[in-house]
Amino acid sequence: MRTHERQVGSDSPGQSSRAVALSILLLSRRTDDALDDLLEQQAASVLQPRDRSLVMELVYGVLRRQETIDWRLDAVLAKPLHRLPAVVQMLLRLGAYQLLFLDRIPASAAVNETVRLAKSYAKQLRRDWSGLVNGVLRNLIRVPAPPFPDPAVHPARSLSVRYGIPEWLTERWLDRMGLEQAESAC
Repeated sequence: MRTHERQVGSDSPGQSSRAVALSILLLSRRTDDALDDLLEQQAASVLQPRDRSLVMELVYGVLRRQETIDWRLDAVLAKPLHRLPAVVQMLLRLGAYQLLFLDRIPASAAVNETVRLAKSYAKQLRRDWSGLVNGVLRNLIRVPAPPFPDPAVHPARSLSVRYGIPEWLTERWLDRMGLEQAESAC
């Protein structure tokens, strides 16, 4: 699903589609509420109807492709993604999703808006992570994608990264169905 973006800079700070998507992604980690409920609560009261589709695309896209996004980010990060604060992890995922999967959002807009969002969290995080976010996302643009993990060596990881399926699930499918049927299931 491809989505339309309003002109860069037209979102007011704190009310942007990306800011709402980030808040929903962070809330989804801390609550057992259904994602649809979080989307309705957060997006309906703050955004114009035309912006809700971008919020939905970003939220569902980041969650749907998180395995692939994390794999790509790990290739350009100096330390493991999971060692960064949750907000920074989600900012990087949000920016990476736009760069890797949304062809209607210019790379410069994806990076600049994600960096702007990172700056807005500097006080809360007691550190400005915008430089790291900027560097990582720009490296993601410059550095070619590494080859997918070899299915002969790491079949579960390979399926997980290629199809965006959690690795624990691909392991279960491999145990129960074998490689060919597990790949079909993915």
